Amino acid sequence: MAGVIDEKAENTHIPMGVFMSRLGMPPQAKEQLGQSWGNNSSFNYLVLGPGVNEKDFQSKMDAFVTKYIIPAWGGQDFHGEISFNLEPLREVHFNNDLIYDTPKKGNKAYVTLFAIVAVLILAIACINYINMSTADATRRAKEVALRKVSGAQRGQLVAQFIGGSVMIAIIGILVALVLLWLCLPAFNTITEKEIGMGYLLRGSFFAVVMLIVLLIGVVAGSYPAFFLSRFSPQLLLKEGVASGAGKGRVRKVLMGAQFAIALFMVVGTLAVFAQLHWLRTSDMGFRKENLLSITMPQPRGEDTLAWDALRPVKLEMMRENFVTGASFAQSLPGQSGGRWVLQVNTPEGRIDKPMPTLNVDADFPELLGLELAAGRYFDPKIPSDAETAVVVNESAVKAFGWKDPLAEKIYIPGDAQASPPQPDQELMVIGVVKDFHYASMHSPIEPLCMFQSSQRYGVQNLVLRLAPGDVGAQLATLRKRWSTLRPNDDWDAIFLTDSIAQLYQAEDKLFRVFSAFAVLTILLTIMGLYGLAYFTAKQRTREIGIRRVMGAPLFDIVRRMNREFVVLLGLALLVAFPLAFYAIGRWLETFAYHTDISPVLYAAALLLTLFVTVLTVSVQAYRAAMADPVKALRYE
Repeated sequence: MAGVIDEKAENTHIPMGVFMSRLGMPPQAKEQLGQSWGNNSSFNYLVLGPGVNEKDFQSKMDAFVTKYIIPAWGGQDFHGEISFNLEPLREVHFNNDLIYDTPKKGNKAYVTLFAIVAVLILAIACINYINMSTADATRRAKEVALRKVSGAQRGQLVAQFIGGSVMIAIIGILVALVLLWLCLPAFNTITEKEIGMGYLLRGSFFAVVMLIVLLIGVVAGSYPAFFLSRFSPQLLLKEGVASGAGKGRVRKVLMGAQFAIALFMVVGTLAVFAQLHWLRTSDMGFRKENLLSITMPQPRGEDTLAWDALRPVKLEMMRENFVTGASFAQSLPGQSGGRWVLQVNTPEGRIDKPMPTLNVDADFPELLGLELAAGRYFDPKIPSDAETAVVVNESAVKAFGWKDPLAEKIYIPGDAQASPPQPDQELMVIGVVKDFHYASMHSPIEPLCMFQSSQRYGVQNLVLRLAPGDVGAQLATLRKRWSTLRPNDDWDAIFLTDSIAQLYQAEDKLFRVFSAFAVLTILLTIMGLYGLAYFTAKQRTREIGIRRVMGAPLFDIVRRMNREFVVLLGLALLVAFPLAFYAIGRWLETFAYHTDISPVLYAAALLLTLFVTVLTVSVQAYRAAMADPVKALRYE
């Protein structure tokens, strides 16, 4: 043991575990890595020397492949493409384009989206603060007039208002940091991250926070500081100067922007939910319900007897009356299966094609309920099926331009450099299954080859189909039987539906975070609406009192108060919905298959925002309308 790595070292794309030198590897593994030009099971890290150009070095790697790698794959008889590509270390985390790559990945689009959402939420909070500050300026107009009469200079007034606004912003950020400290565990649970307060309060982040606080304080305090301080005391004491029409228009624009952000967030949340629900419930082309996958122990490769001992486990598990089917499979839909470089005939000639493969036993297609488009499945009564037969999907037939797929052959390339030389292995296409989603719906369905596993291989997973019933009791019974059959091996089982759901963990996190942001957006919008409606009701107190004395019904006053905000909401949707439609469309493009976003979703977002708006404004309108008209007419 040479050292111990901190398990909290999360800022790496390399999974934490055991790091072993190649010098200490078993001889056969060391020989395979060191002498097989066809081996590509390792990641390689290079440190380029100072002044080395990436493009120039790429050409050297291409020459290296031509000299050493291509001959190992058949030389002139190889009709595929092999290349080594440089990837800057800083781009590894966000690069999701490679088929086989390190598991700890991030999504740059989601990071950008969350940053935009955070800015929008901050914008709503700023709009609320600025609106309330400018609304409050009406009350402070007389204060400014009295201070000017008492000899206060304009610079002193500016410093007072902006200083007070910045002080409120500082108090706000201190309260926010306390709330952040309280909510951070819940945030880490939702996002499955480990972010601490120490990370957030480090120099650069804290500097950005203080800059935002200063900016908000200055902007919010700028109206009373610069607008009111320029008037003479006589004008400030006149009603209407501090609440001029120009400032009212600014407040309406800001409120409209707030409505647009709220609509955008609600539509986005509903769209993410709709896509996530569709992913989980859509037909994948096979019956995924009630399928339990048990991970089988893996004996040493040369231990034939140990491999043979695993085969009876399938029959023993099927003795339970609630197990309706079983099959061995090397990999399952939703898991990272293997890719083989195979040779196929096309109208343009034979080509080398890396293809996803499923190594299964003869019971697998029926167990999953795969539909045949042509031919037949594997037949255990035909021994040659295990050696010379292959089943492909419809995408393979289309991709290779086959007219009669059952007359086609697929070839496993041999190794002319082996001793003795190994010829190509010829496989007959005996069946074509209808396309099914064996991988995530982020990716299109590719040509797929299914091989029947021999007695020697294909026991990575034992898949059982369970009859509907008490799942807990069924699992307990199976686990008990497993402990009897394999007392020294761990029980590791997962339902296929759960395994498939893990493919969409990023979308699940996106929905949870987006939902939390949407709720926060709605709450902030309600706060802004409530404050602005309160200010509007105060401004119109005498108008409301006169209308009540003249016999105006309560509903008419509530309607008039709501009309201004409903019009703003209507204008906001003209901006929010096109932006949401564009953003949702770009996000859905990251999936090869996705649901259609119905107009009902936009209508639901509008109705929800409209309901919140009308309810919030109506509360203030009702309070103003129910006040004593005599007091309202004496209101100053």
